[in-house]
Amino acid sequence: MQDIPHLFHTLQPSREEAVIELDRASAWAFTESGVRPTVKWDGQPCCVADGQLYRHDPKADTTWTLVNPKRAQDKMAAGAWRRLAVELGLFDKDAPIAELFQTAAVDAMAEKIPAGSYELVGPGIKSNRHKAEEPTLIRHGYGEADIDLKGLNPLEGFLACYKAVLLMYVEGIVFHSSDSQSMCQVTRRDLNLPWPDRDMELMAERSQARQAAAQAASNNKLRLVGPTGQPL
Repeated sequence: MQDIPHLFHTLQPSREEAVIELDRASAWAFTESGVRPTVKWDGQPCCVADGQLYRHDPKADTTWTLVNPKRAQDKMAAGAWRRLAVELGLFDKDAPIAELFQTAAVDAMAEKIPAGSYELVGPGIKSNRHKAEEPTLIRHGYGEADIDLKGLNPLEGFLACYKAVLLMYVEGIVFHSSDSQSMCQVTRRDLNLPWPDRDMELMAERSQARQAAAQAASNNKLRLVGPTGQPL
């Protein structure tokens, strides 16, 4: 799976301010006709090749690890692969999952499952922000995004992306050129736009810290002093 360039680069990110720069090599997203914007899902990247499923593993030497149902960290990916096989009528839902990774099943999957990259979403995967009830594989490029950058200037494009990502509650947007030869993406990080649940986590952490400080002060374990060192 290729690395997709980012349409915008954040040069000085902070909670209050971000300096952004347009990636000139991706400027076609503003000028070309027929650009197709799709949803960037928030999950775990996977890929399919020759009827087998690989999970993105940045800690591994090869980055991509063949899914093994016996490994705990592959449980969700294997479950999604099984679900897909059952839906396609290639696998008996009552059969042991290990059989799905044997030669006959792999050959059958190779004939039916398009090779390419996917996103694994579902319970236990990140925060399951898409509320999938079961482990699910979503083909990259699935899900149209309602945005058109043609004719906009970079600032207008940035604001349009910000609004679209915010309203759709997604990780970002991937833009595909009309000839399908080029892609670029915009992510929440590019937009300096945290997920709402992370904002809530930060607020809770700060609230707990304030409560702990107040409790410590009431127990005379903490003295509050002013700039001169005098008690407040």
